Amino acid sequence: MVALREAILNAIVHRDYFDNGNIQIRIFDNSIEIWSPGLLPKELDIRSLTKNNRSIPRNKQILKLFHLVGEIENWGTGFARIYDACVKNGNPPPKFEERAGAFVIKINRAYLEDDSTMQDTMQDTMQDTMQDTMQVDKHILALIFVMDAELKRDELQIRLKLANRDYFRKRYLKPALDQGYVEMTRPAKPTSKSQRYRLSEKGEIVRKSHN
Repeated sequence: MVALREAILNAIVHRDYFDNGNIQIRIFDNSIEIWSPGLLPKELDIRSLTKNNRSIPRNKQILKLFHLVGEIENWGTGFARIYDACVKNGNPPPKFEERAGAFVIKINRAYLEDDSTMQDTMQDTMQDTMQDTMQVDKHILALIFVMDAELKRDELQIRLKLANRDYFRKRYLKPALDQGYVEMTRPAKPTSKSQRYRLSEKGEIVRKSHN
């Protein structure tokens, strides 16, 4: 409940109010997702939100109001509290994602020792992941193996020793993006000059399975 409270507060305080979309709470059998319109500020790294990060409030007056009424204790610590609350309660670590122009916090159900349904779900997920890994196209695998950081398109081409930009895009990058093995650092601006690419969680699983 602590994690859910913090996630909902985050959605209300930090959402993009110029976006006409609604805050959504999506409830599934094994998880809850809180969707907040708008992406993170470009200065923040989504993969290290629970570590030392700057507080970059989008809506300062709303943040100040919640702080004054005691709903927010310290600025810039909400993500760490969500993470700590999940771990303390026995839940898997929360997932922070950007999807379809929204920031998403996913809180998974706690694993119970006597929960056979959850164990079956976990086993099925592992089997599906292994099957997907075995069917990865060789071009995508080659791309995955050279990605150990956030890299620009031309940096990836150099690592793969490919000179033809169009060939690289069609045979390597686009399939990897479409199938969810690679993700953009700036998905809202796919043609941005500062665009970089990194492995998604799915891509990381494939990389580790081949090490």
